[in-house]
Amino acid sequence: MSYGRVDRREWVGLVLPYPSQGHINPLLQFAKRLASKGVKATIATTHYTVNSISAPNVGVEAISDGFDTGGFAEAKSEELFLKSFKTNGSRTLSQLIQKFQHSDYTVNCVVYDSLFPWALDVAKQHSIPGAAFFTNSATETGIFAHIHHGLLSLPFKTENMPLLISRFPPLILMTCQAISNSQMDILLTWP
Repeated sequence: MSYGRVDRREWVGLVLPYPSQGHINPLLQFAKRLASKGVKATIATTHYTVNSISAPNVGVEAISDGFDTGGFAEAKSEELFLKSFKTNGSRTLSQLIQKFQHSDYTVNCVVYDSLFPWALDVAKQHSIPGAAFFTNSATETGIFAHIHHGLLSLPFKTENMPLLISRFPPLILMTCQAISNSQMDILLTWP
């Protein structure tokens, strides 16, 4: 797919973080960095978190996770939250991209939290490149990759600890139990 050359002052980077501090802050810093290079950076976040984000030279737009008044706390489970966010977020992210297309700026790239692989599908529907942004540690991302490629399986068992993975120090069960079932579902559906 060819995207051609565009003067970066014309670029709009749409940045989609998972709506929690450990995910918002790294992507907000990334958006600020884009803005410092002349890119019109816009954070697309939930209605619940939209008012808590502000940064000079970075736009903030709301999309829906399906729990617009209470956010994650309104959902009954992480699984329900992520399923609702995929359904509602896909629809409203697409609407936001269309809104930009009918303005002086068009979205040239979608950078999304790695917990939202569906965002790449939305970007592709609009013929826009997308890139996953991993806010996790390199160790956690490495574990995810091993699980995704079938080199590790869940659940991790106490008798298999410490977990030995090439190029990683021995991992203890506490580290491995931090991977939730919802994250596993995402790992298994990664492109």
